[in-house]
Amino acid sequence: MWTIKNNSSEKSNYSWDWEAVDANGTRVENSTQLETDVQPGQTATGEFPTTLKTTKGIKLNITSFDRTAGY
Repeated sequence: MWTIKNNSSEKSNYSWDWEAVDANGTRVENSTQLETDVQPGQTATGEFPTTLKTTKGIKLNITSFDRTAGY
C-alpha cells in the first residue's frame, strides 16, 4: 500500500521504481508505479499486488522517485 500527498501548488504526476529484497540481498520483485493528476493538497492512495508468497524478511526499497507537473 502506498500514499502520495501533493504538497506543491500545482497538479502533479508521480512515478517511482521500487524493489523487494529478501534477507540474503536478492531482489525478488520490482516494478514501477504511476499516479497522475494529483491536485494541490490532495492525497492519493493505492496498492500493487505482487506474487510474493510471504513478506517475512522482505525489505522494500524505493530506487527512484519523480514528480512532474500535470496538465
